[in-house]
Amino acid sequence: MVQTHGMEMLSIRERNMRVWKLKKKIDDKENELTNIKRKVKEGMDAERKKLDNRRTGF
Repeated sequence: MVQTHGMEMLSIRERNMRVWKLKKKIDDKENELTNIKRKVKEGMDAERKKLDNRRTGF
């Protein structure tokens, strides 16, 4: 690697590997966030159902 103006000069292959790894990390985080959102929604739906059941007397 050659240092030029404080930036690394990477081969195209190395750069593509880094980009691929970062994209994979982003995808993993997005999946994690989607799962959390789903769990929160399921929890909210369950709480809403409990409240509705209390109101209707079940």
